[in-house]
Amino acid sequence: MPGGFFMPSRIGIAVARQALAPRFQPSRRGFAWASCAMPAAIARMLWYLGPHALFVSIRRVSLFPLTASSAHLVHFLFEALAFAFGGWLWRRARRASPEKQSALGFPVIVGCLFGAGTGNKLVAWIQDPHPLFSNGVWMLPGQSMVGGLLGGWIGIELAKWIVGVRRSTGDDFWLPMLLGIAIGRLGCFLSGLHEATYGLPTSLPWGVDLGDGIPRHPAPLYEIVFVLALAMALARAKLPLQVGLRFRLAASGYLLWRLGIEAIKPAPWSWSGLSGIQWVCVAGLLWSMTESVKLWRSGR
Repeated sequence: MPGGFFMPSRIGIAVARQALAPRFQPSRRGFAWASCAMPAAIARMLWYLGPHALFVSIRRVSLFPLTASSAHLVHFLFEALAFAFGGWLWRRARRASPEKQSALGFPVIVGCLFGAGTGNKLVAWIQDPHPLFSNGVWMLPGQSMVGGLLGGWIGIELAKWIVGVRRSTGDDFWLPMLLGIAIGRLGCFLSGLHEATYGLPTSLPWGVDLGDGIPRHPAPLYEIVFVLALAMALARAKLPLQVGLRFRLAASGYLLWRLGIEAIKPAPWSWSGLSGIQWVCVAGLLWSMTESVKLWRSGR
């Protein structure tokens, strides 16, 4: 979906809303509504799939196509739900520790927002290069979760260095990030061909027809399963007590996943067999895995 140059990513907007509104307290009624939204969305998805595909034929699922405006609305609603739920989890984690509440100041939030927004658009442009300026207008449509993740991380680290914050803050973000991705990808799936996250054609029995008569890999559903499994594994893992390790492992795991899953998605260009976003994942993996190993060794 199109957006401005500094449109914040899923991570950035969740952080901003909670940090810039410290008195925000989610009501029980509001949280109950958010909790009911996911089952309602799943029911809507099942309605789109149709009873014949669900109950008669298990070999081919057919998704009724949405119009472009309807798809953008569905995508926006699921993004909003991801922001709200991720922000609630983030604030809940911070309320548990007064030390955490004082560690993130306004400059760090600004660094996260601008870093995530810049990375979000930059990586989307790397994936699909096009003229940046046309008819007096900046042309930077598209968004990238990989860019938002890496850009937000870089922005936070730079802001922490400027204001002199030394403690890691990543463990506040890893669970909201992964669960936010899961919610957002459901919106991507329901948006069909209007959201460039669908997979390549496949002959596998679970291929999804997104409205063009071609069964495709349901790549967003693959990602939902992966990030939920990764979140469960990290929550249950007995890791060293170093603060920030789980976030680094979550980032490494997600970047490794995206490096692989992009192979079954359409790519505008490739070099040495890898698309633009895959090359960004390679660079991000070198950084995140190096940081993970250093932090792991420091606790042994």
